[in-house]
Amino acid sequence: MLKRFGGLIFGLSQASHTSTPHLQAATMASQAPSGKELCTVANGCFWGTEHMFAKHYGSKVDSMKVGYCGGKESSTSPSYREVCSGTTGHAEALQITFDPSKVSYEELVTFHFRMHDPTTLNRQGGDRGTQYRSAVYTHSDEQAKTAEKVKADVQAKHWKGKTVVTEITPAGPWWDAEDYHQKYLHNNPGGYECPAHRFRPSRAIDSSPHKTTSCQQICPLRQTQQPTAVTASKPRHRLELGQATMAAEEGEKMATDKPEEEELPQEILDASADEIATRMRLIDNDIKVMRSEQGRLRHTQKEMQLKLADNFDKIKNNKQLPYLVANVVELLEINPDGDEENDGANVDLDSTVKGKCAVVKTSTRQTIFLPLVGLVDPNKLKPSDLVGVQKDSYLILDTLPSEYDSRVKAMEVDEKPTEAYTDIGGLDKQIEELVEAIVMPMKSAEKFKALGIKAPKGCLMYGPPGTGKTLLARACAAQADAFFLKLAGPSLVQMFIGDGAKLVRDAFELAKEKAPAIIFIDELDAIGTKRFDSEKSGDREVQRTMLELLNQLDGFGSDDRIKVIAATNRIDILDPALLRSGRLDRKIEFPLPTEEARARILEIHSRKMSLSNRINFEELARSTDEMNGAQLKAVCVEAGMIALREGATALNHEHYLSGILEVQSRKKNDQFYFA
Repeated sequence: MLKRFGGLIFGLSQASHTSTPHLQAATMASQAPSGKELCTVANGCFWGTEHMFAKHYGSKVDSMKVGYCGGKESSTSPSYREVCSGTTGHAEALQITFDPSKVSYEELVTFHFRMHDPTTLNRQGGDRGTQYRSAVYTHSDEQAKTAEKVKADVQAKHWKGKTVVTEITPAGPWWDAEDYHQKYLHNNPGGYECPAHRFRPSRAIDSSPHKTTSCQQICPLRQTQQPTAVTASKPRHRLELGQATMAAEEGEKMATDKPEEEELPQEILDASADEIATRMRLIDNDIKVMRSEQGRLRHTQKEMQLKLADNFDKIKNNKQLPYLVANVVELLEINPDGDEENDGANVDLDSTVKGKCAVVKTSTRQTIFLPLVGLVDPNKLKPSDLVGVQKDSYLILDTLPSEYDSRVKAMEVDEKPTEAYTDIGGLDKQIEELVEAIVMPMKSAEKFKALGIKAPKGCLMYGPPGTGKTLLARACAAQADAFFLKLAGPSLVQMFIGDGAKLVRDAFELAKEKAPAIIFIDELDAIGTKRFDSEKSGDREVQRTMLELLNQLDGFGSDDRIKVIAATNRIDILDPALLRSGRLDRKIEFPLPTEEARARILEIHSRKMSLSNRINFEELARSTDEMNGAQLKAVCVEAGMIALREGATALNHEHYLSGILEVQSRKKNDQFYFA
C-alpha cells in the first residue's frame, strides 16, 4: 500500500522487488487481482511519473510499479540500457493497480494527460530512444474508449492550435524494471521531480510554453543507475501544484553558482536608519517625478509622430505634378502591317506606330495626336472622356470623372423628403397611377418583361395650383429607392445660346450614371410651350431647350432606367410633341378635392395639433367649397393662429370656422386657371 510522508510528499512504504537480473524466459503478463483494474501509462521517465501519481493518488490506489511496455514483440526481457538506447522500442511506463469503487479509470487517465505536454513526441531530447514518449496502454475495449474520450476533451479544451500525439494502444507484454528503479521512490521519500513533468490542473493556471530537456541534463546520474553520496546530499528540486517553471530554467538554477554579494558603500554603512529611510523617500519622490515626466514625454512624442506623418503625406502629395485636363476626341486603330506606300523618301522606320492611338484636345485648345496613349488602357477609353495628361508629353496618366454643370449638381436631392403617401388626402387614384407608371417599373421590372410590355417613360401631372402635384412628387421621391433630380422649368431658361440645352443634357447624363433615377421637372410650361415663329432670340432659345428635352425623352440615347415626372398648371399651352405617347405616356389630372377629400385633407393637417373632441371635419369640408389642398392647409394654420391669440390650449370648431372665413376673404371670387 502507498503511504503519505510529510504532507504533500509521498513515498513507497514497501518497495517492489524484481530479481536481478530480471530477465525471464517468458513474457511477464500483467493481470489485475479480482475486483481490481490496471492502468498503464507512459509520459516521461517513470521516476517522475511514479512520484506524481503517488503524490496525488497515493491514498486511493492499491499499488504501483515501474517497467517497460509497448516495445517490439521480438524484444524480450529488455534492460534499462537497451530501452534508453532505443534498440527495443519500449517506453518507460507506470502500472497502477486500483479499485474502481475508489477512483475511476477516467480520473487517472485525465491526470496523466494534465501532468505533461501530450503534444510533444519526445519531451527529453537528450536521449536517443523514444522511451519518454506519451502513451496509454489499455487492458480492455472500455478502457480504450475512455482514453480516446479523455484525449479528445483535452485536445478541445486545453491544446487548441496543437495536436495531442499521445499513443493509445492495447497493452502488450509488460516487463518489470530493475530493483534499483523499483526501490527508488522507497529509498527517496522526497521523490524525483522530472522537469519535463509539470502538473497542469488546467491550461488557465499554467500556460507557459514547454521547453524540452533531458533527465540526463538535470540529473546526470539518472543514466548510470548508481546513486552516490554526493547525489544523495544534494537537495531535491520539487515543483508545486500549478507551478509553470520550465525545465531549462531549473537546470540553469541548479548549475549556476550563487553570485557574490556587492559590498555596500561606506556612506550607507555609516548612515542611521532614519537617514536611510529619508533617503529612500527622496528617491521614491524622484522616481514619481521621473515617471510623470516620462508619461508627458510619451504623450508629446505621440503628438509629434502624428504631425510628422501628416507632414510626410503633404510632402508626398505636393511632389505629384499637376495634370493638364483634356478631352478624348477620337480613338484610332493603326495597322503597321498594311500595304500603304510611303510617298516620301525620308521615312523614319523607328517611328512606326501600331495599335490604338488617341486624339485629345487640351483645355488650352490644342489638339494632340498620341501614338502612345499612356498609362491608361486604351480599350477603356471612349470619345468625350475627361482625362488628365502630362503637360509636356501629353501622355494620358489617368481618367477623370465626368464633368457636369454645377447647377445640375445643385439640383440633386441629397436628403430624401419625409412625406409619405399617407400625408396626401383625396388623391388615391392619382397615387395609384403614379406608382404604376414610375415606381413599379423600377421595383418590378421583371413583371413587365414577362408580359412583354414596355413601361412608361414618364408621366405628366396637370391641374389647378395647390392640388398636390409637387407634394405627390416629393412622396414618390421618398418612397422610391432611386436617385432623384429636381429641375425647375424657369431655371432651364438661360441667357446664352445653348446653355439651357446643355443643362438638360447634363441632367440626363448625371441621371444615366446614377440610374435608376427619377427626374422631376416642375413648371414644365416654362420651356414646353407650343412652337411658333418668333424673331426674338429668347423665344428661340426656349424652343432649343425644349427640343433637347424631346431628344432626351425619346431619342437615340434614351435610357429606360430614367423616369421623368413633369408638373404643370397649363397643359393647354404645351407642345403636342411633349404630350404624345412614347415621351410623357401617362397624363394624371389633379382636380379640386371633393367634399370627402377636403375632410381628409383637414384631418391630415390637424394631426399634430391639440384639438378638442367636438370638431366636425365633415361640416368644415362642406364650408370649404372650391378650395384646393393648399388653401385647406392655410385654414388649419389660420385656426391655430386664432387660438393662439385667444390663449386657448386646444383648437375647437369655432376656431376652424374663423380660419375658413379668413382664407375666403383673401380668395378672389373668380379664378381662371386656363386661357
